[in-house]
Amino acid sequence: MTKKNQPDLFMSEKRPGNATEGENQEIPKSESVPVTIKGTSSDGGSMRTLPYIFATIAGVIYGVGFLVEFTFLSSFGIQDTGAEAFKAKYIYVGLLCLQFPVSITVVTLGYIKVMRTLAKHHEQAKMDDLSAYKASLFMLLNLLFAFSLLISFARPGLYHERDGLILTMFALMIIGLSLARGIEEKVSYQRRTNRRIGRLMNILKLTDESCRRLWSTLRWILLGFSCVLTIIVFWSVGNIPNTWLIVGEMLTEGGWVHYALLFLAALMLFRIQKSAEKYANLNLKSTVSAIGFTIAGVLSYLSIMWFAYRVYPYIPAGRGGGDFTAEKPSIITFESKYIDSIPKAMRNEKPDEYRSKPVLILHESGSMVYATLQTDAAKWRMSGRINKPSVIYSIKKDAVVAIQFDN
Repeated sequence: MTKKNQPDLFMSEKRPGNATEGENQEIPKSESVPVTIKGTSSDGGSMRTLPYIFATIAGVIYGVGFLVEFTFLSSFGIQDTGAEAFKAKYIYVGLLCLQFPVSITVVTLGYIKVMRTLAKHHEQAKMDDLSAYKASLFMLLNLLFAFSLLISFARPGLYHERDGLILTMFALMIIGLSLARGIEEKVSYQRRTNRRIGRLMNILKLTDESCRRLWSTLRWILLGFSCVLTIIVFWSVGNIPNTWLIVGEMLTEGGWVHYALLFLAALMLFRIQKSAEKYANLNLKSTVSAIGFTIAGVLSYLSIMWFAYRVYPYIPAGRGGGDFTAEKPSIITFESKYIDSIPKAMRNEKPDEYRSKPVLILHESGSMVYATLQTDAAKWRMSGRINKPSVIYSIKKDAVVAIQFDN
C-alpha cells in the first residue's frame, strides 16, 4: 500500500506533466503563503479576555468598598448595610482604599523589575541611565502621594483656596519631568550632529558621564521643589485645618498598621516575582505562587479592615469617608401621620411643626435614615464604641418628607 500524501499548511502548486496515472509532478513555488487560522491571534485573544479582566478588577474594587463601608458603619452600631448589595458608593470607597497602595506598588515593582532585567542581560549602560532617573521615580511617587491626599484627606475648601498652587505642583511634576527629558535628548543629539556644540562641550569638559550627573542633579532639584510645594499646598490656610496634622493623627492612632500590612503584602509579591525563575526550573512555580498569593491576600484583607477602622474615619464625609467634623446639622421634616412614632427627644419642641431638632445624618440606605443629635464628631474618629454617638435614631424613609441641609 502506498501512503497518501498528508496536507500541509504550506501548499505547493501541482501541475500535470509526464507522470504516470495517480502521480502528480510537484513544481516548487518561489514563496509560500501560510494559512492563518482564525481566532489564534494573540491580539484577538487579549481583546477577548479584556472584558473579563475589567469585570474582575471592578468586582474587587466594589467588594473592597462594601467591606470598608460595612465594617465602618458596624462600629457605629448600624447594621442594615448588608441589605444593600448594589450601591455606587462602594466603587468610590474601594478606589479610596486601593488607589494609593496599588499605584505605588505597581510603579515601584515595575522599576525594580526593569533594573533586574537589565542587570540579568548585562545592559550596564541602560542601568546607568535608569539609575539617573531615580529622582524621576521619587517625583512620580510624590505625585501619587499628593493625589491621594487631595482625594482622601484634604478638607473642604482647599481646592478653592489653593487652586493655583495645586496646578503649579502637578505641572512641575509632570511637565518638569517631560521637559527635562526632552532637553536632555536634544542636547545629546546636538552634541553628536553639531560640531560646534560638540567642540564647545569638549572644551567645557562635559563628557557623557558628567552630563548624566548634571541632568540627574536637575531632576533632584525638581523633586525638592515639588516636595516643598506639596508641603505648602496641604498646610493650613484660613479656616481650613492643616491636612498634615490630620494625617499625623491618623497615623499615630493606628493608621500606620494599614500601610505596614500593605507593605508586607507588596514585599510578598516582590519575593514571588524574584523567585519565579528559580522555582520554575523545579516545576514548583505554580505551587509557590499560590502560597505567596494566599499570604498576600490575607495581609491585604487585614489591611482593608484596618483601613475601615483607622483610616476611613479621617476621610471627610463629603468625599465619601467617615469624618463628620466638617458636616453641618440638618433638619428633617416628618410626615404628619407618622409624627407620633418619632422619638420625642428628636422632635422639635413646637407641636405644630413636624420637624426634628438639628441632627447629623450618619447614613442613608434605601429604606432608612440614620441620624444623631450629638455633634462632637471629632471624638468619633477614635476607636471603640465608647467614642461613638451614644444614641443613633433610625427612621424609615416613608416617614420623611424632606431633609434641610444648611451650608
